[in-house]
Amino acid sequence: MTAVPVPSDWRERLADLPSKIRPQDLSRFLPPEQGGRDSAVLMLFGADDLGRPHVLLTQRSASLRSHPGQVSFPGGATDPDDRGAAGTALREAAEETGLDPSG
Repeated sequence: MTAVPVPSDWRERLADLPSKIRPQDLSRFLPPEQGGRDSAVLMLFGADDLGRPHVLLTQRSASLRSHPGQVSFPGGATDPDDRGAAGTALREAAEETGLDPSG
């Protein structure tokens, strides 16, 4: 396997993406115009000791009815006590992966 060179400014380039990307750039399954439920996912990017980028992903159980075995970002439906989308994403990530939200 050949290592792919990683640009040194990868964090800055990644942080700039939300201002440029549209939902249809990410998926052909767009959110419904009406209905649905509030939810959020956590896209956690970091680097190891050598500066190589890492991303936190989960894999759904193979026994689930919906999307069995699917690799995804941690997340889920908003609870009444959540403080916005960020609160939902952090709570779900803590429940699903043991992530410490204070980090």
